[in-house]
Amino acid sequence: VEQRCERLVTAAISGATPTGIPTLPTETPATTVVPLPTSNSRPPAVSLRDDRRAGFIQPEMHWGRHTFAPKYSYSDEHDYTSRGLAYTHSVALNEKNTTLSFGASYTSDVIHPTVTPGSWLGDSKHKDTYDFLIGINQILTKTTVLSANLTLGTSSGYHADPYKRFAFMQDIYDYVDGAVTPTYAGLPLADELRPGHRTRQVLHLAVNQYMPKVNAGAELAYRFSHDSFGIVSHTAEAIWNQKITQRVIFSPLFRYYQQSAADFYHTSLPGLRFDVDAPEFYSADYRLSKMRTLTYGASLSFRVQKWLNLDVAVKRYTMHGLDGITEQGAYPAANVYTGGVKIIF
Repeated sequence: VEQRCERLVTAAISGATPTGIPTLPTETPATTVVPLPTSNSRPPAVSLRDDRRAGFIQPEMHWGRHTFAPKYSYSDEHDYTSRGLAYTHSVALNEKNTTLSFGASYTSDVIHPTVTPGSWLGDSKHKDTYDFLIGINQILTKTTVLSANLTLGTSSGYHADPYKRFAFMQDIYDYVDGAVTPTYAGLPLADELRPGHRTRQVLHLAVNQYMPKVNAGAELAYRFSHDSFGIVSHTAEAIWNQKITQRVIFSPLFRYYQQSAADFYHTSLPGLRFDVDAPEFYSADYRLSKMRTLTYGASLSFRVQKWLNLDVAVKRYTMHGLDGITEQGAYPAANVYTGGVKIIF
């Protein structure tokens, strides 16, 4: 028996993204250390627009207790191309009440920096990623299912963002009458520099509970992640799947995420010279800071035919800094609208 799953995605994004350069105060005494603002002021940013085309194909083959699922994926943007291969092998045990899963994947990414404000044109950069998974899916009762997965991953190559800059903050003030006026004219900017190798460990636990009295199901999940950048993260998610009719399911959701900062995250390095005192690695990318994110919203799923499903969703996404140093204006918020068509054959 063979089933095949295919998915094609097209997405567009527009807006602005911080360059990594901090906002400079308008006037500061020459003898004081320059504090970075933590208000909702917006740091320097560049406008962006991009279109992404992505898809995957994943045939699923069954042989006795075994299920084999090879997968090929592809994603393309104007400055980023990703190709991936993956394989998952599942074995049903204990009269199909227990399923063990093993998987491996390889992803090859190519980054093509392009000339936009605040960025540079350079040679293409490469990154290779390997992930290995072991998991278990256990039916506890007629209405309760528990799953647990452990993923170990490693990647090597270019991990930085070619459009992010870093400010070392020395010799950036013009002294006038005992005060200083910041100017970017003398600001030494450098491309951010991240380690060329990264390892990570991810543990994911989930419980699915069906409640026949209300014709609904609840999904509760927790994810713990640690990597060699020094980032430790926790994710908690709750989804309620309410069956409205035989063909319509309404699913509100809530997700909480919190992470620590990367070991090499700094908003700037005052007093250090880029060509003399620079540390081994440095980045001012707010996505590496100590922060939390909240996602909440709902989706509707319509089963038009046995082979055709339509999905629409509306979500609100907010990000908040927790280190008291990074400018709060660097953290985005967004309304996310999605729609999809699922064809089963």
